[in-house]
Amino acid sequence: MLPGCLLLLPALLSAQETLEVSIPNPGGQPVREVQPDGRVAVRFQWSQPVREGTFSERGMQVFDPALEQASVTSSAFFKLDNASGSIEGYYSGLVDRSTGESVLQGSVITATKAYSDWMPAKVTYRTFLTEAGLLRAVLTITAATALGDWLIEDAGVSSSAMSNVRDVVPNADGTSFTFTARGKDGPGVYRTDQEDAVVAGGTFTDPRGLAISPVSGLIYIADPRAGEEGRGRVFVYDPLSDATEELPQTLASVPQSIAVVRKDAQDILYYTGRDFSDGSPAVLRTTADNPRPPVAVWKGDPLVSPDGLAIARNEDMYVADRSGAVYRISGHEIVRIASKLTLGNPAGIALTRDERLVVVPVIQNGRAGLLFIDTQTFATGFATKGLDGLDALGGIQRAPHNDLFGLVGFTGSVGAVYHVPIHVQ
Repeated sequence: MLPGCLLLLPALLSAQETLEVSIPNPGGQPVREVQPDGRVAVRFQWSQPVREGTFSERGMQVFDPALEQASVTSSAFFKLDNASGSIEGYYSGLVDRSTGESVLQGSVITATKAYSDWMPAKVTYRTFLTEAGLLRAVLTITAATALGDWLIEDAGVSSSAMSNVRDVVPNADGTSFTFTARGKDGPGVYRTDQEDAVVAGGTFTDPRGLAISPVSGLIYIADPRAGEEGRGRVFVYDPLSDATEELPQTLASVPQSIAVVRKDAQDILYYTGRDFSDGSPAVLRTTADNPRPPVAVWKGDPLVSPDGLAIARNEDMYVADRSGAVYRISGHEIVRIASKLTLGNPAGIALTRDERLVVVPVIQNGRAGLLFIDTQTFATGFATKGLDGLDALGGIQRAPHNDLFGLVGFTGSVGAVYHVPIHVQ
């Protein structure tokens, strides 16, 4: 017996924090196949008219023939299309094939603008038998709940005030910070524990994104306005030789923020900007010694103005888009995990060390603070401790070995670097 599904009522979606709909099992003829390993795969795919639109679902169950009347794993994707747009999601769990009874869990994973308030949301799907012996289903969509009180511990300023402070990288133990700014030596890279610039001057126009190799110590700088054409490039500075070089493959790609991952004994560079071939907003990948154009990891919709970038150990990418959204790119899929945000310039983003939380500097209800997004449930929380009085926020990055973050904060047009320890419970 296959699980039933929902009848979404579009008029209710924007008015309630929880939507619960009880419907009869829609039926539909499944396709049954025997797999090479002897297991049975039951696939189902159907579509039917619903109020003001069309609802469709596809899913499957795979089980040993001996479990024909037992509890088996089931999963399904659903989608509603109507004049207002679409909303999509999934659910999975165990279904008792003898009765059809189940309690399955899932999430809304994408939605167009009309349903953006329900992105993300949790999905609970339950099938059961009525007293009359009829199989029915209840699907509940619940808006993501807030996280607990995540604590910012002893946040405070770590640098003198400068103009055009953009991005910041803590050193390994969090005792000093390297950051991009326009200081006394001109536009360039500075440190909180020294007066003179690390590197500055005519090479740079508006240094913005910053990344430091965890092995070589090379410093990568994204400058979106550098060059005679004013369309930017990525530079690499070697502290040992005191030499700065531009990466020619990044010319005219308007680089914004940059991240470096060490893999196969080389630095893999990821950065946000524009694909030089057609100008599409993109997340790009290259290496310092690769003469070929960067690879577009993702380009075009739904990205509008991709900026901040954080990369998880499994190579999932989290992107803060200045349109006010945060996206996760995983393989060939992109999911919006937050929207309607007032982000900084740059639109910073980082991950906690255990990668349970995405950390995004935002202005919320007129207050500067950090938005926390749970990477599993997409639930959110907000903290402002030590950041009250700031007018805007910028780049944020984490120290390599702990949850000490460097954060750019602004009072008026003047910026400074803040140290922000996060207590992850």
